[in-house]
Order: sequence, then structure tokens, then C-alpha cells
Amino acid sequence: MTETAMVGKITTTGIGGGSNEILAGIETSVIRIREYVNNVETTDSNALSGTILAESETGTIINVNNPYNNDPNFPETQFIFTPIELITGQQYVVEWVVGSGAAVYVSTVDGLYDGGQAYDINGSNIGLSRDSPMGVWKVVPVVPEGSTCETAIVIAAGTYENTGIPAGSGTTEPEMGSATGAAWYSYTPETDLTLTISSEISVANGGSNDTRVHLYSGECGALSHIVSNNDGGANATSVITHNVDADTTYLIAWDNGLESIPFTWELSESPI
Repeated sequence: MTETAMVGKITTTGIGGGSNEILAGIETSVIRIREYVNNVETTDSNALSGTILAESETGTIINVNNPYNNDPNFPETQFIFTPIELITGQQYVVEWVVGSGAAVYVSTVDGLYDGGQAYDINGSNIGLSRDSPMGVWKVVPVVPEGSTCETAIVIAAGTYENTGIPAGSGTTEPEMGSATGAAWYSYTPETDLTLTISSEISVANGGSNDTRVHLYSGECGALSHIVSNNDGGANATSVITHNVDADTTYLIAWDNGLESIPFTWELSESPI
């Protein structure tokens, strides 16, 4: 599976200069992330042709003194992006579009680069002696509530509107196959009772959805599968009836192995 990361911010002490125009120059500078084409393009005498994937807001000084050598001519500056998903291990190019009065001196793990409009983020053609670190900040995507076991929605007996199966943690049950996403719910009964989980109410309300539902106990990451159902109710709906124990937390997952359209379902309790 391809691993990716969401990038939303770049910080650097590599942009600055020696004049009173530094502040204005930084505040009119932006950074672009481009597709990588070749190493030749990333020297200071070549135009870049890789597709622009993202462009930052203009720079903002977040520390007027350089935290590495206390140099006010090269303050710590941040550039904010609308978060962009990049592939882990893939090469990209960072282009500096520098405002009047400012210059760029950037270092990477592999080497250093002086002056030009861009540098190769992997540093393969960089070789001058400067020391201005750059940090690329990952953004943790917001996980929709109920899209994973860990974010399961806590519920009690009642009727629920499932607005669709979100992408996230799916399910894998040998008798049913796997699913890429599921709507997760957490339920803890106060007494020993018989639990019924059913999407048949969708039919009664004039809807129709070919649903699948699973019941688990245990902790996320080490769940114990109890029972699943597909087509146990009318019109391809699902029904589970199972005795449950007081003060035990159960996880309910409606997955997208068949459909992911909105539907209504209910959880009801009855004495054993």
C-alpha cells in the first residue's frame, strides 16, 4: 500500500538578507511544491517545468531572531499551505518565489544550496556552505467520527440515521470478505439483556439498502468477532439478535462491502 503524508506548513531560517527590505521581502514571498522532473531543472539557471501541486500563503515571521545563531537577518519564517497529500519517499521540488529585498539560503540533510529559484528537496545537486535549516510539517488529517474503531460513536437503544459509510477502517470477516470502510458505534448495556440491531426500519420508511453489520467485543486493535449478518432482514437488510453482558462494551460496524448509501437502523433491547 502506498504511504502518504499531508503537508501543511514549511518553516525555514533560509530566507532573509542584509537590508531594511527583509521584512517586506519575506511578507511577499511564497513557496511552491512542484512535481520533480530532473536534477538539471533545480539549478539556479534553469526554469522549472514540473506541475505546481501547491502554493503557500505569503511568509510570516514567527521568530525575529534565528533560533540557530540569533541572526536577525535570517529570522524563522513559516509558510502555510492548504494541506496537500504527498507520497512518502517520492521526490518533489520546492520552489522559492522570493519578494524584493530577500534572498534564500537553504540546507537539507544531503547538502546546501545558495541563491537560486528552487532546490531539489532530496539535495542531490546541492553543494555550497550555508546553514539554514528547513522543516516540512506534516498535518494529521481529521478523522471523521465513527469512521474507525477508535472513533466509534457512543450510542444507547434508539434509531440512528447512517448518512453513508465513511472511508476509514473497514472490516474483514472470513465468511463475508473484506470492506474498505465502516460506520463504527460503541454500545455498553447496563444489564444483561438481548440486543437487536436491525436496518429493517429502512424498508418501513420506504428506503432500501443492501447492508452488512458486524458485532464485536474487546479493544480496538484486538477485537473479538461475535457475529455478522447480511440479508437477515427484509429486502436485503441486516438483523443481529444476541445476548449481551452488563457493563461490557460492544462495537457495531456497518461496512461498505455491499453499498455505502444512507440508511436508517435501530438498536433495541429486551429482557433475556
